[in-house]
Amino acid sequence: MKIYSCPIEFKFSYSNYTHQAYGDAVKEHCKQVEAKMREMGYNGKHTGKVFMTPFADGYASYMIADAPRNFCLVHLPHGDAWHSREAPYLTKKAILERSVTSEKYCG
Repeated sequence: MKIYSCPIEFKFSYSNYTHQAYGDAVKEHCKQVEAKMREMGYNGKHTGKVFMTPFADGYASYMIADAPRNFCLVHLPHGDAWHSREAPYLTKKAILERSVTSEKYCG
């Protein structure tokens, strides 16, 4: 499975952290990344879903980019921005079985 770095920087100031402000920033970032993927031609039905896998004390999170002849993951640098060692070796089917909608992830 191909994994790409996120094309849009996640900007959040932790100086005045609140859980609500962080959640809103993640939600907005997910919308921006999905829009960018669709602009790049990833208009498949799975684009925008989020694949998360447990890692260390949190999760490694990736957005699915789905096109007719291409399916890949885009790393989401949220939380501790973990990267999964297993993600590159998973099949499309395994990723889809473990994915959630961006609303559930970001909501």
